[in-house]
Amino acid sequence: FFFLMIRRPPRSTQSRSSAASDVYKRQVLGSRGTIRYDGPLRHEISPNEAHFAEKDHRWLGIEWDEVYRGRHNGTVRDFTYFSTTNGLKSASLVKASKVNLGTSFAAALAHKYLRLTSESPTKPENTQIGTHKVQFCGFDKVWEHFADLQSIGEMSLDGLGVADVGASGELEKLLPKLSALCLEDNLLCDWHQIFQLGVELRELVGLSIAGNRLNSVPKEIDPAIQMFPRLKTMVLANMNLKWEDFIRLSPFIPVVEEIILSRNPLEDSSDIVIPEGALQHLQLISLVDTGITKFSTLSAFSALPSLKKLILNENKIKSLGTINGFSSLNSLSLESNGISSANIINELLQFPSIAAVRIHHNPVSDYGDKKWFRSLIVSMLGKLITLNGGDISAEERRLTERTFVRRVFDDFFAQRKADPEFYEWEEFLQYAQPRYPRIDELVKKHGNPCPPRKEAGPKKVIRTGELIKLRVVVGTGPTKGRFLVKKYPDNSLIVNFRVMLALDLKLNKERVIVKLRQGEESYQTLDEDLKDLFSYGIKAGDEILVEEI
Repeated sequence: FFFLMIRRPPRSTQSRSSAASDVYKRQVLGSRGTIRYDGPLRHEISPNEAHFAEKDHRWLGIEWDEVYRGRHNGTVRDFTYFSTTNGLKSASLVKASKVNLGTSFAAALAHKYLRLTSESPTKPENTQIGTHKVQFCGFDKVWEHFADLQSIGEMSLDGLGVADVGASGELEKLLPKLSALCLEDNLLCDWHQIFQLGVELRELVGLSIAGNRLNSVPKEIDPAIQMFPRLKTMVLANMNLKWEDFIRLSPFIPVVEEIILSRNPLEDSSDIVIPEGALQHLQLISLVDTGITKFSTLSAFSALPSLKKLILNENKIKSLGTINGFSSLNSLSLESNGISSANIINELLQFPSIAAVRIHHNPVSDYGDKKWFRSLIVSMLGKLITLNGGDISAEERRLTERTFVRRVFDDFFAQRKADPEFYEWEEFLQYAQPRYPRIDELVKKHGNPCPPRKEAGPKKVIRTGELIKLRVVVGTGPTKGRFLVKKYPDNSLIVNFRVMLALDLKLNKERVIVKLRQGEESYQTLDEDLKDLFSYGIKAGDEILVEEI
């Protein structure tokens, strides 16, 4: 046995036998679907089904949102009641007697916020907790607060089967100060119900109607209607919306700053045109799991002056392509897409203000050299402050960029078989600039680790490196005085040597400084990151002091 609540169709379209009705229902256990047929059973009934499948009873044909929940595609034993979307087996026939048509806004409000019974205590009760005497007054004080509905600022009626927002003017009198309202997962079916909320609840700043399946936004709405004058945040997730619905709605949410459109089948479109003057205050739009494959679908949003954050997780985007506009966009989330090429970094450079990027769970970030990819994205996006939710410290940026520059030079020498001392700077730029557009800027910032000689001379012999045994001592912290003796390659750059020591001593690599003492001399700080141990004259037996700052 199960019990259903369904959304009643608008009075103007209500029909007992309308197979095309967009009536929506909610099942107590959480399943949802659309009523596609209303009437008696008309297919052949087997003897085994006769005890429960009386033909004279009223039955509802339901197309479930969960497509794998149904038993058929709307056709039962050669009789077609209706056709499901894409012919999927997502339909069931349910007795109408097991259905509840929902409740009104006022009834749901009374059920949740107003005390209708006398079960809670009305007299104070005393008890002892430790050495303190405590007085409990039940829920009286709480109920007193909610009984004064005109003072309520925030309200949640999610999942209560609300199908009707009430008569015109009712909400305005009932909740004049309401600023935040959650009506998620209810039985609302018509956009005029939402417009009524916008007209009467003038103080609304936040509204969530996610999970309601409404009919299409009307093509023509009286522009003289003033609604949602203060609404900043609107949650429209999982409502089966199309782009045209959102575009028609946009002029009537004049000051909205955050829009959540996630879990709607928006998909790609080249026909999006934002009405003149609409969405001028929009700062954030979330489009998680909306079926988008082409970033160009969002080109209509590129001219919005206030748009700062785009969330495009769980789509099928493989690249961004050519981008124009988005001058204010500083945060972009592309997690769980299909991005497989590091060229995404050059595409991100097209956003002039980008400061935060999320790109986890893409082939380019989950496979291959993950450290090199992070180094590449940090070095190439000079304004980046946050990557995958973590802040990029000034020290990480400095070390990353310097190491990156050295690696680009090493790759150039290896691929072009160029001499590190005698090469043409223009040839290096010709090699590196197309791959790493910011390389010239980084070399000017951190210096050239391999400056070419102006005049030819004896060719430098490239050293392969030798292991030298060093005595390494911890100079600070709880392990001060601890030491180890270990061999390290003498061609190790200081930036890499510092990381090796941090790992060996279990210290924070971001805070480690390294000093050298040879014989009885005083300690010398090794702070030239792109210089190797050999260049410092470090030899076997020297002492290395490691400190945390």
